[in-house]
Amino acid sequence: MRRIVVMLLLAGCLAACKPPLREAETLIQQGDYRRAEQVLKDLIQQGAEASEALPLLAQASFFTQGPEAAISQLQDLHNQHQDERVYRQVVVALTQEFEALDKLVQSGDSAQLEAYLQQKHPDALKERVRWLLASKQNKGFVALAKSDEGLIQQLARWRQAGQDPNRLASLLEDFRDSRLRPAWYQELSAILWQADRQAETLALLSRWNKELPERHPRRASVLLQEAEYALKAGRLAEALQGYKTYLRLFPKHPGGREAIYTVRDKLRPYLRAADHRFLAEQAYERWMYQTAHAEFSQVGATGAADLYRLGSYALEAKLPVPARETFERILKYHRGSREAGLASVGLASLRRQAKAYDDALAQLANIRQAYGSQPEVLAAALWEEGIIHDFRNRDDLRAAAYYRLIEADPGFKEAMSALWYAIWHDYRQGAYSKVIDTLTRHKRFYAKHELRSRFVYWQARAHEELKARDQAMALYRELSELPLMDYYGHRARERLRLLSSGGEDRYATAPYNGYTRERVPNPGYAQAFSQAIAGDKEAFSEVMELHYLKHPGFKRLAPEEEQAIYQVLHAQDQHAQGRHYETITHYRYAAEADDAYLSAAYPLAFFEHVEKEAKANGINPFLVSGQIWQESQYKPDIKSWVGATGLMQIMPATGAGIAQNLEIKSYDLTDPATNIRMGTWYLKSRHEVFDGNPLLAVASYNAGAGPVLRWKEQFGHLPYDALAESIPYPETRGYVKRVFTSYWIYQSLYGK
Repeated sequence: MRRIVVMLLLAGCLAACKPPLREAETLIQQGDYRRAEQVLKDLIQQGAEASEALPLLAQASFFTQGPEAAISQLQDLHNQHQDERVYRQVVVALTQEFEALDKLVQSGDSAQLEAYLQQKHPDALKERVRWLLASKQNKGFVALAKSDEGLIQQLARWRQAGQDPNRLASLLEDFRDSRLRPAWYQELSAILWQADRQAETLALLSRWNKELPERHPRRASVLLQEAEYALKAGRLAEALQGYKTYLRLFPKHPGGREAIYTVRDKLRPYLRAADHRFLAEQAYERWMYQTAHAEFSQVGATGAADLYRLGSYALEAKLPVPARETFERILKYHRGSREAGLASVGLASLRRQAKAYDDALAQLANIRQAYGSQPEVLAAALWEEGIIHDFRNRDDLRAAAYYRLIEADPGFKEAMSALWYAIWHDYRQGAYSKVIDTLTRHKRFYAKHELRSRFVYWQARAHEELKARDQAMALYRELSELPLMDYYGHRARERLRLLSSGGEDRYATAPYNGYTRERVPNPGYAQAFSQAIAGDKEAFSEVMELHYLKHPGFKRLAPEEEQAIYQVLHAQDQHAQGRHYETITHYRYAAEADDAYLSAAYPLAFFEHVEKEAKANGINPFLVSGQIWQESQYKPDIKSWVGATGLMQIMPATGAGIAQNLEIKSYDLTDPATNIRMGTWYLKSRHEVFDGNPLLAVASYNAGAGPVLRWKEQFGHLPYDALAESIPYPETRGYVKRVFTSYWIYQSLYGK
């Protein structure tokens, strides 16, 4: 008995003498966070055991000050202490808190929400649970409108505001730095407009417009809305200015063409010559050549420069009569000028289009003699001459003309295309050293050109042919950093693999080992916490929290946020609703520059049908997905002007033949399952015709079997990459590259 008493006294003494760090840990375990926080602050102030004390302090602060304070402290420790025991333990403990919150969001069960509020959790997380409970029960928003948590206060007051314009206006006044403001602006402007309060609506949109940075993506929609409302209100000058500002600042926004049509059709009586000029320029930038010509015709062109622009617009719009008349007018009134020389080339182009090749070549020879001192005119004449030589299958003469063009005016708008045709001719002739030398000498001209990756790739291939492995690999490494939508970036990565590991070039022969559907994980609070302590400033933004809480406001705000993650999550939701075509067309250009948008632009749509039919026909399913992406961008009911229908763009006559082979009596080409079944079978039949060559099979899907059989005889011995480059039809050449780029992207995103 005496021994037991002694042991108890000793244990009490040891507890009383416990080191401060262990004491703090015990206090945290007991839920006494404020005392633990004070002990740890004293310990840190003494400079003792800081590497263990600091993470524990963050854990205590999580409960006393909230997640924001804890995350800030852990961010400071992340790089140096993330592998240490105490840091890892604290992160695990706090992650479990956020995982509990995520589970409540997913379940939405009122009893579980109420039970959580009775337990010991941080007040910040409890406030979010109170919001979830209030939303579930549709009550309790009055108390939450006074919450100390800024986000919860905003959500509660937003809910209370409903359709009351005064309450929405007060939100804008009271939360001037909130990321939720765009949603309030949208709601308030719609309410005011419906109430016929036009002046207030336009003033509100003007205020919103001024708050946004000049090229913020959200400003495009605000400008369009402002212009549309101004037009409806009869404030035509404001409407015109709004549309013009929008078109100038956002040349790649999908609403540009519609805006041009609106200005042209509804504001035409009010347009001045300067407005017609502006509209023509904007239409031309968007490949609306007929509209560009029609608008520029209203400018009243008399000077040589304006007349030449009018004639070139007509030429692009395939309007030969007005093009010829305009070019002849330039020759009559501005003889000897730069524009007269370019107009003469335009007239030669019209002769070439009429297949009067000899007359066109004779005229071009005269132009080169008469305008030899004007580099741009000389280059334009040589460019047109090369086109004629191409039609006559004289690659040697075309290459010679284009080498002269490059020397005459390397800054000419088509000079880099001319350089490509010239060096490609030399490459096919085996003049690899000349290719390398030419590209090295002209590097400064294509360094920022859209053809740069093509030049660098074939320069590397030329080095390979000369057994200069190190030089080739250096160039491939340079290209391997390009976005996945770059065809030559893919090719470079494959050549690096081949040169490093051996084997054959897997242009179209990568094995299919299954797929992983979820490319972008659906983030929640636990993942956000992990990202935040690693330095992600957006992980706990107000907009992102709407996503974690499943608040409908996220869908309204995300599409026009600047950071990719918001738009990718929005796209994921759009794809889940089957809105593939609209989402792909919206994000494909963003994906060209940033891989972060790839999953938005390349959904794994209708894949249960794709995989089933591809396997049945012995084709890699990702190749079928890539072909669907190129043919229709996953729009089931799409129909081309020639009648090709559905996901795999099957012509009616071809469909009838396929149906007969598959013994299908009744079918609908707009039905995804049917179209995929028929299109995949047809692609398999193309493989059979071309001895299993997938590149030629894909090419024949686009161009038909006849031309591809000729190409097989001419180029079938070439490696895949050179074969693709040698396809004579520009449309089919581009088609093949895009299909296989899409195939590689699907393999990269979803392949196992």
